[in-house]
Amino acid sequence: MGILENAKKSGLSHANDAVPVRVQDTVEGDAGARIRWIEINRPERANALDAAAFVAMREELLLAATSEVVDAVILTSNGTRYFCAGGDRAAAVGADMPEGYSVLMHGLMEAMLTFQKPLVGAVGGAAIGGGAMLVLAMHQVVMTEAAYLQSPELRHGLVPAAQFSMYEALCGAALAREMVISGKRLTAPRCLTLSLANELAPASDLRQRAVDHALALLAIDKAAYAVQAALAGSVLLPAIRALRLELQTILPVT
Repeated sequence: MGILENAKKSGLSHANDAVPVRVQDTVEGDAGARIRWIEINRPERANALDAAAFVAMREELLLAATSEVVDAVILTSNGTRYFCAGGDRAAAVGADMPEGYSVLMHGLMEAMLTFQKPLVGAVGGAAIGGGAMLVLAMHQVVMTEAAYLQSPELRHGLVPAAQFSMYEALCGAALAREMVISGKRLTAPRCLTLSLANELAPASDLRQRAVDHALALLAIDKAAYAVQAALAGSVLLPAIRALRLELQTILPVT
């Protein structure tokens, strides 16, 4: 449990200091919608998630899910090159690994897939490995033209079982095999064609367009939206059980 305790102490901030996850609340639209922004803030590590970031994001989602002052969440990141490069493999080498990282990823994905308020992604860069899983778990996604998804784990001796299962559930087995075996990029325009993204926007407009999508979702009856979100999440929940298959290969190849 040491990894969880240390992460809880250092991972989350509602200020703009140098922490792995930054949180900000804004009020948007004529109706005063209350949007919580969760921003991955590790640009020096390609926004890859360390243990503190995993725990901070999960806890913030759990808080937002039951908060009476949060109507929707937008997940984004600091920087324009990488949205999120998955788990930080360098940080994964330690006494609490590899089991700890798989548990943390499972917890974060479960929080996302059971979230019943609008959950929108503002994706301004590469979403690689576990970062692609974050994108696939969102309710709606706005991407820049430069953004892409990629699952290159096999090249590094890792098994992206959960990613394969998520791609398969959303787009079919053929695309899942293509993404996992080839490891090639799934570009933003192709994501739009496959309905893995809902809009492409210039980087300068990315966050505002994400707000617009959140406001559109908030116009839907809350109870009906919650049921639909739960149904959609239930389709992907079995996929994250595949994280168990990744335990034996999560450490970096030497």
